[in-house]
Amino acid sequence: MGKREEAIGKRQEDAGPDPAPAGVPQYNWDECYHAARSSQITVTGPVGDNHIRVEGVPAVCMNLATVMTGAPQGDVGRAQPCGSDCIEYVNMTPEYHENMRALINTQVLHVW
Repeated sequence: MGKREEAIGKRQEDAGPDPAPAGVPQYNWDECYHAARSSQITVTGPVGDNHIRVEGVPAVCMNLATVMTGAPQGDVGRAQPCGSDCIEYVNMTPEYHENMRALINTQVLHVW
């Protein structure tokens, strides 16, 4: 089994969410985590110029979108709503786009 498959398997067997990011109440993080684990979330990318679109995001997670990017300071990887259950991460450099795509493919609601 490869490293990627092991990471996916570990997240699937996980008993719960990671600690909440700074400034986010743990109960909000937990609620989003559990809602996302039972949702049909679709990740599409690249969309436009190095954007990633995430659809099917539970309502309880929409307000947490900005803390899930791990984006550096500035506009790189900024979360932008594109519907009631849709977030588009915009203004990504090609390197940041590739890093985020790889992380989304291997981890569920993990703070980067």
